[in-house]
Amino acid sequence: MKNIIIDKKLERFVKGFLLGEHEDILSVYLNDIGESFYFDNQVAAQDFLNKQSIERFGDKELRTGYFDYTDEFGTIHRYIIESLIRGKVVKYSEEIITKLSEEEMFDKFGYLMTEEHGDDIDLLIDIMKCNGIVVKHQHNNYEIINERHIWR
Repeated sequence: MKNIIIDKKLERFVKGFLLGEHEDILSVYLNDIGESFYFDNQVAAQDFLNKQSIERFGDKELRTGYFDYTDEFGTIHRYIIESLIRGKVVKYSEEIITKLSEEEMFDKFGYLMTEEHGDDIDLLIDIMKCNGIVVKHQHNNYEIINERHIWR
């Protein structure tokens, strides 16, 4: 791949390809996970590979235990690394996540509340959790976990 630097330890798990009519799409295939990830710019691909290096080989203090990939539809796929052996992902799970602002939360899930509840976001989150919707508050956004798959 043009101008992409891959950590030597990571190279054995990665295959890269240029795709598209003008070779403007970068594809990164991770052997141990068995999935391809597509990027429309080199910076995004490089950031993804850097994150892979940190999660697989970096100091434990730097690891988050997961990496995110946003597909072409804006859907976030969170890969939670559950087991590593010498940098190889042995077991992982995948969550499909939708990020919403507080306003978007009320637009999408406000029907769960009555008018007398007002705009109480904490109450809305509690009601959502009682209805089996997994919600995490992250900075100024809320993450709705739509699906979870466990692999290997």
